[in-house]
Amino acid sequence: MNLFDVNTRLVKPTYESPVTDLIIELEKLRTRILGGTTNPYVFFQMKEIFHTLESIGSARIEGNNTTITDYLETKYDGSGKNNTERKEGVKEIANIESAISFIESYIKDSKIDRPFLSELHKLVVSDLNYLSGGEGDKTPGLFRLGNVAIKKSKHKPIDFLRIDEFMDELFDFINKDDLPKYDLLKIAIVHHRFLWIHPFTNGNGRTARLITYAMLVKYGFNVNAGRILNPTAVFL
Repeated sequence: MNLFDVNTRLVKPTYESPVTDLIIELEKLRTRILGGTTNPYVFFQMKEIFHTLESIGSARIEGNNTTITDYLETKYDGSGKNNTERKEGVKEIANIESAISFIESYIKDSKIDRPFLSELHKLVVSDLNYLSGGEGDKTPGLFRLGNVAIKKSKHKPIDFLRIDEFMDELFDFINKDDLPKYDLLKIAIVHHRFLWIHPFTNGNGRTARLITYAMLVKYGFNVNAGRILNPTAVFL
């Protein structure tokens, strides 16, 4: 069987499967309410720090060695104004945080379709160098116009002439109404399929993790007062 001709589809693990046990445990997060004895002001300050660490973690997968100290010192000057333009590594992390904010602002009322994905990718690679191994992309928001290879991977992404075909099929799968019990499986499948297609020249890993977070938010795995699941640490 040619893997390039296998449509994206749900899998249905048995009740005895370890996957089923994991899904049952994760489902508890869908209705979990944030609470405790910590002062809300202190709690959300700490939460912001942890989410910054998660954004740094996502960037580190791409080889970014910026520390949290470097990031915070560069991000803000003495007046507290945003100052991310000074360092490429800092800008990459700031881009991820901007993409998270975009998701949280629009995902509830938006479909995960090509315009949404295009905007997400633009935010991820914004103002980053695309030459000499940089983390930017020469054509932000646009699918690649040539074939690529993935470093340290035996996987060969699909021919660029078939990207539209496979991405349209993936968007249909994402936006199809399925029973809520399949939500987490669906998210995992989409994450794998997106990276398998590798539609952009660069930024695919960061974008895939953010799509995963967008689907988690859309399916109710967060609360209005703050995130429950790590936005960029999912499927690291």
